[in-house]
Amino acid sequence: RVAASGHTTRIVENRLGIIAAAAGVDASNTPDGTVLLLPIDPDASARALAAGLREATGAEVGVIISDTLGRAWREGQTDAAIGAAGIRVFDDLRGGTDAEGRPLVVTMPCVADELAAAADLVKGKTGRTPVAVIRGRSDLVGSLELPGAHSIIRAREHDMFHTGAAESYAAGRAAGLVAAREAIDGDGGAKL
Repeated sequence: RVAASGHTTRIVENRLGIIAAAAGVDASNTPDGTVLLLPIDPDASARALAAGLREATGAEVGVIISDTLGRAWREGQTDAAIGAAGIRVFDDLRGGTDAEGRPLVVTMPCVADELAAAADLVKGKTGRTPVAVIRGRSDLVGSLELPGAHSIIRAREHDMFHTGAAESYAAGRAAGLVAAREAIDGDGGAKL
C-alpha cells in the first residue's frame, strides 16, 4: 500500500506492516544492479539466529534485526527493530511512578528500537559491519517465545496516522461531496 509519494520516493507499507521508503528494498552497500530485500519473517530470522547463538556460545542472548527508517515530521533516518527474539521489545513502566511519585500511565519505551539505533551508531552505515554486541541490559533478555518486533507495529484501529495522503484526500473529498450534496438537496431541491 502506498502511504505517500513525492518527488522520486514512495513510502510503502509492505506485507510485514512496516512503512518504509521503497517498501524497505535497499540498493545501498550492494553490488551494482542488486538490491537487498527484508527477511520474509524478521522475527523468525531473529529467533533462528538467537537459538543458534545460544547453542554455540551457551550465553542467553537476544537478537534484534534492524533496518533504517525515516520518521514522519523529522528529518534524517534511524535504525529501528524489524525483527526480535529473546528480548523484551518494550520496557513497560506503566503502573509505576516517576521520580516525583506521580503515576506512569503511558510510559512504555520501545527498547528494541532504542537498542537498534544505538547499535547502528557503533556499526555505522558504510563499514560493512553487520553486527553490534550490546552489554549491560540482561534484564531485557528472556525466552525466545517473547513477542517479537511485529508487536511494535501499532494496530490499525489505534493508529491515527495510518491513512496515507492519497487515501486521506480521497476520503475527505468524498465526505465533502456528500456534505455539499446534502446541503444543496436540503436547500430547495437543487442538484449537483
